[in-house]
Amino acid sequence: MEGNDIYRASNSLRSRSSTVWRNNGVEVFSKSTREEDDEEALKWAALEKLPTYNRLRKGLLTTSHGPASEIFVTDIAFQERQKLLDRLIKVAEEDNGKFLLKLKQRLDRVGLDIPTIEVRYEHLKIEAEAFVGSRALPSFINSFSNVIEGFLNFLHIVPTKKKHVTILKDVSGIIKPRRMTLLLGPPGSGKTTLLLALSGKLDPSLEVNGKVTYNGHEMNEFVPQRTAAYISQHDVHIGEMTVRETLAFSARCQGVGSRYDMLTELSRREKAANIKPDPDLDVYMKAAATAGQESSISTDYVLKILGLDICADTMVGDEMLRGISGGQRKRVTTGEMLVGPANALFMDEISTGLDSSTTFQIVSSMRQYVHILNGTAVISLLQPAPETYDLFDDIILISEGYVVYHGPREYVLDFFESMGFKCPERKGVADFLQEVTSRKDQAQYWARRDQPYRFVTEVQFAEAFQSFHIGRKLGEELAVPFDKSKSHPAALTTEKYGINKNELLKANFSREYLLMKRNSFVYIFKLSQLIVMAFIAFTLFLRTEMHHRNVEDAGVYMGALFFTLVTVMFNGMAEISMTIAKLPVFYKQRDLLFYPSWAYAIPSWILKIPVAMVETAAWVFLTYYVIGFDPNVGRFFKQYLVLFFLSQMSSGLFRAIAALGVDLLESRGFFTHSYWYWIGFGALVGFMFLFNFLFGVALEFLDPFDKPQATISEEPEESTELTQEVELPRIVTTTAQEMNLGVDFTEIYQNSDLYRRNKQLIQELSQPAAGSKDLYFPTQFSQSFLVQCQACLWKQRWSYWRNPPYTAVRFFFTTFIALMFGTIFWDLGTKTKIMQDLLNAVGSMQTAVLFLGVQNSSSVQPVVAVERTVFYREKAAGMYSALPYAFAQILI
Repeated sequence: MEGNDIYRASNSLRSRSSTVWRNNGVEVFSKSTREEDDEEALKWAALEKLPTYNRLRKGLLTTSHGPASEIFVTDIAFQERQKLLDRLIKVAEEDNGKFLLKLKQRLDRVGLDIPTIEVRYEHLKIEAEAFVGSRALPSFINSFSNVIEGFLNFLHIVPTKKKHVTILKDVSGIIKPRRMTLLLGPPGSGKTTLLLALSGKLDPSLEVNGKVTYNGHEMNEFVPQRTAAYISQHDVHIGEMTVRETLAFSARCQGVGSRYDMLTELSRREKAANIKPDPDLDVYMKAAATAGQESSISTDYVLKILGLDICADTMVGDEMLRGISGGQRKRVTTGEMLVGPANALFMDEISTGLDSSTTFQIVSSMRQYVHILNGTAVISLLQPAPETYDLFDDIILISEGYVVYHGPREYVLDFFESMGFKCPERKGVADFLQEVTSRKDQAQYWARRDQPYRFVTEVQFAEAFQSFHIGRKLGEELAVPFDKSKSHPAALTTEKYGINKNELLKANFSREYLLMKRNSFVYIFKLSQLIVMAFIAFTLFLRTEMHHRNVEDAGVYMGALFFTLVTVMFNGMAEISMTIAKLPVFYKQRDLLFYPSWAYAIPSWILKIPVAMVETAAWVFLTYYVIGFDPNVGRFFKQYLVLFFLSQMSSGLFRAIAALGVDLLESRGFFTHSYWYWIGFGALVGFMFLFNFLFGVALEFLDPFDKPQATISEEPEESTELTQEVELPRIVTTTAQEMNLGVDFTEIYQNSDLYRRNKQLIQELSQPAAGSKDLYFPTQFSQSFLVQCQACLWKQRWSYWRNPPYTAVRFFFTTFIALMFGTIFWDLGTKTKIMQDLLNAVGSMQTAVLFLGVQNSSSVQPVVAVERTVFYREKAAGMYSALPYAFAQILI
């Protein structure tokens, strides 16, 4: 339709509108509907004439103000976004599958294929060198011994004491698209290692043989960390961010993948075929395909299907900040990766802390995604409920590093029956599969009563599977290489990061600014503390008491300067604990390729500059003229600049002061030429950039200190699981199911005889029996003060000395500082001829004590913060009082 036609059509519509109100009600409604449809068609025709870039950023959105209006998909208000999502998915359990089908049908209508990924692992063998027994415990002695032994082993002086451990033992299989795969196995069987291997996230220190391929391509031909999403069993998040903010940041960093390119092709084909899509679905797909948004509709969608919409604006929380529940935190970990564009999902123990109903809902949503949108998924669950188990298509059973079974769920019981083992009728199949390979539990499932039972090992099961018809078929498929020509061009990701460098930097700036606002109390407290110290300083060095008569008076001024330097420098030590608290999240997101290290380091530095400027201004404005320094305004601003860069470079400046201090001590005087100020200023600027650069380099190349390792027994034991011969029936109900049935189970229960009997029983039990006495304890605590002290000492000993990231690092740091100060203040103690020598020796001791005292007190704060939550719980339980706990902490 040309522009003139559109104009004439719109005039025709306006001319007819004057007679609308003369007709009866039915005609008014029908004609109004037709006019709205015509108007929407005109708007869509105008939208189709836009260039591709603009067309993909605009859509027709039905709002509360009336008919559909043209909007930019990046400018949809939060409320309108929620209404759009509610129209597409009213109830997640019922409508998610319908929504995905609508999306798939739109693609099928124009013959657009969704990329698929087939993952193969062939003869995969993973080995590690690890300490066993007590040597594997994370103690201070072991940590120190490991460093020394590692250095000597590197020089080939002593052999290593690590033992060779095989985690996965020559396993092979195929993870197919459009099929849900359940990974089962007892703890320690190698499930996590297999998932890490399949997702390309194995520790580089492991020895890997065999290969893992995606659509026939090996790991070095693409970027597996972005092609696949690995969802860890560990919940590592920033407590000060809300659930929505956590998922939104993840979605922003991961980008949209191939969604934009697919939408471009979809729009081109629909335009050529003159197909008008559903307006709501069109707006959703365009919004989901637009990268760089601070909050996206993809985040809202994942929040809804995971049941996190009820706590979306609640802080995640941590040990000291109240937040969401453990089950919700687990779902946040899952959602953090689901908001990304990865086509292959590897999910490790996602049901920990979740009830069976929630687990069923999440797995059901994953099943709909996999089956409808051609996804690939491997999900590890420890003890899934029968209804959750039935949602899977394939089963991988792993035990002691061997793949015992890998194939369709329908044939897994047939395989074990062929081996002589049968699952009882009322036994959950998942529980049976995890126990049938256990030496402790296997015998009870032996079904061949005419034959004597003999324990069947994992090796025998694995060998038998190769001759089972499913195993033979799997071997035949593995023998035929995947045809790379059938791989969709958009299936594998070759870009290292999801968005460009500028967007990554903007995302990290936004998050860092948000965290600074959430931690504003810390910065306000620091500023208040600095102001208090400024009052102390200018009352101690008050101008009316400061003289200019001799060298001793100059020494008092130097004392004021030294006090100023120390106060401003150590005012920023609070940042250390906050940075340490965020490092686990950084390491996780760095390894998942959310962003490079420099994108994290730069905002952490730049955004602190205004804070440092305000703090420095507060100190200088309050103290400079009151103390009585040179009234020249130029020197006033020179001191401001020096103190500002001092606060920026922290420990680097301390080394600069120490280095300059040697020359001062040798000359027993001060530099009087003005150019020395600019030399010092330049040194401060240089050190500021140097140490911030080293901060970024450390983030890029260093890993968390003392990675946790599973303690391996010197005589490995079989894992034991509790066996339930009879399972109680599980009742799973949701709001959607109650709506479909038209019942309210709460109301039914409250009107039942059971409810009335329970209420009557509660009333009866609330009345004490005749002749009974109140419960009474003669003492507040069950143990004496001495026993409490002994117990706390025993506990604190283990908790501190088995914490190498604190104890070992503190020891090494103290040793390093001792060597550095010993070099700087070499031989000062032997010089005792004049007063300046004595002052120099005392100054060296003060510097060492001050530096180590502040450093040790700041490093112990995160340890005490973690222990405090345990202390509150145990103290409330009446285990001990506060005094024995504090006494034990001081001694240890």
